[in-house]
Amino acid sequence: MIVLAVLLLALVAAAVLFVAVTGSTSTVDLVWDAAGVAWAPTALAVFLLGAAVMLLAEAAVGLLLRGGRRTGQRRAELERLRRLEARH
Repeated sequence: MIVLAVLLLALVAAAVLFVAVTGSTSTVDLVWDAAGVAWAPTALAVFLLGAAVMLLAEAAVGLLLRGGRRTGQRRAELERLRRLEARH
């Protein structure tokens, strides 16, 4: 697992380096018709926007997992207390 993680981190580093070096000049036309907004960002801007969205998604999943773990701990504690009370 550690080897796979290191390989994936190396792949991510190579992708970031590639976009940082080559993505600052070419533009991508993005047009949102619903909002009437036209924007021509560089490839680097699109990459950074994608990275920001991914970080937000990762934070949301982390919060969901932490909330689920806390709920499970609370449920286990209540069950333990009920068993303890039933014995006495």
